[in-house]
Amino acid sequence: MAKFEVTDNKVAALDTKVDSLRNEAISRFDAVDTRLGSIETRTPVMEKISELEARVTELAKKLADKPEKEGWWKRTQKKSSKRRGS
Repeated sequence: MAKFEVTDNKVAALDTKVDSLRNEAISRFDAVDTRLGSIETRTPVMEKISELEARVTELAKKLADKPEKEGWWKRTQKKSSKRRGS
């Protein structure tokens, strides 16, 4: 599995992407709604979008709560210190 470092920028980018996808889905289903002339087609889709949005928000919170791991430079410094006898 790839390493993923959590930063405010990454969480913000994820949030922006979710908003973008939600808006795109809403506009597409509004177009379908208009053609069909029925709100019944939109309701289940909007519920699914809400569920997905909640899951993404929950995942973003979990990622934000994870402690950041030591950077590679810290590990390198520790190894160097041990070799020098410090």
